[in-house]
Amino acid sequence: MFLAEQLSSFYPDLLDERFVSRFALYHQRYSTNTFPTWRLAQPFRMLAHNGEINTLSGNANWMQSHETRLESEVFGRHINDLKPVIAPGNSDSASLDNAFELLVRGGRSAPMTKSLLIPEAWSNKTTMSQELRDFYSYCNCVMEPWDGPAAITATDGRWVLGAVDRNGLRPMRYTITIDGLLIMGSEAGMVPVRETEIVEKGRLGPGQMIAVDLAGGKLYRDTELKQLLATAHPFGNWVQNIEAIDDAIRPEEAAQAEYAGDELRRRQVAAGYTLEELELLLKSRWSKTRKRRSGRWATTRPSPCCPTATGDCIIFSGNRSARSRIHRSIRSVNTG
Repeated sequence: MFLAEQLSSFYPDLLDERFVSRFALYHQRYSTNTFPTWRLAQPFRMLAHNGEINTLSGNANWMQSHETRLESEVFGRHINDLKPVIAPGNSDSASLDNAFELLVRGGRSAPMTKSLLIPEAWSNKTTMSQELRDFYSYCNCVMEPWDGPAAITATDGRWVLGAVDRNGLRPMRYTITIDGLLIMGSEAGMVPVRETEIVEKGRLGPGQMIAVDLAGGKLYRDTELKQLLATAHPFGNWVQNIEAIDDAIRPEEAAQAEYAGDELRRRQVAAGYTLEELELLLKSRWSKTRKRRSGRWATTRPSPCCPTATGDCIIFSGNRSARSRIHRSIRSVNTG
């Protein structure tokens, strides 16, 4: 709504020498997904965000479903005043800030909240330590990832951090000066600093973050910060009873299983099968397989097993068990 050089005119207190702060968080970027309004101007209450949240609709729906179980010793009987967590009409950045603030006000630190909302890619990362894997497994149980290309700077009053998404699709540069000043942002050179005053500069990789503990006066780089988070609680004990769905399924038993009647219909509904899929896809697949493997041509004729079908059922000239399975599948959906 105004240019960067107009900031001091709009906020004259920034020029007052009595005005002192341990950090400054600002954002200069034109709006991309929404019409520019003061309500959606960044930075928000907790963070500034450069990027896109591609899973926004699902994240908002999940947050709404969590609201029924929302409770906290901090908010007590006032917990309902926080709902809805995601304010209507928000941009993706404002919605992320809503979720970020809820987790921080509930007692979590800014680095922990970032790990919950924007975790690094960890499930297939074989070089990751077991402690850190347990930590992310816990995060995955608490909150669904807000996924998409993103670079954020955020604060909870004690911590100030910069971080990027799991794929590193938005840049995050940092510079550290000889007098202990940390500068983080999406572009190198956004704050003019003499090269003779710089002791370190670099960029964050996919899923990485860098943070300053203002209370302790300490800079934490990615590895050290994540180790601090992973060892803060016995996450390994908390997630030891989690079993992956893929590990619970025995392929050899699933391949031999045959279902019929109510059990078959229940599984078809759970898998999202429709009458159209059974008639057009499964029918076609069986027909092509028989033609290819045995050279036998499938024939079609009206069949009483599909009383509501608009077309013919395939009757295979070969395997009788194959015929009975496909007919049972189609008949169960028709009658279900």
